[in-house]
Amino acid sequence: QVRQIYEKYPIPKGCSVKDDARFAYFCSNLWPRIRESPTSQGIFIVVPSSFDFIRLRNFLKKEDASVTALSEYLAPQDASRCR
Repeated sequence: QVRQIYEKYPIPKGCSVKDDARFAYFCSNLWPRIRESPTSQGIFIVVPSSFDFIRLRNFLKKEDASVTALSEYLAPQDASRCR
């Protein structure tokens, strides 16, 4: 059985750029909890677009997070190595 947690984030009124609000919420609220959690191994994050993926990947690299990225563009043998 896999434990799943969904987070609903607030979007400020008048915010025309929801991608920026979502990313800011991740950086300020979710990432600190993930980083400090003793059970943070094996976290699966779903990203809605390639732009969000690149932004998140760059942020996690900057934070020196141990990350493996899977996408539909990976060759099957590369995807197997990521598991």
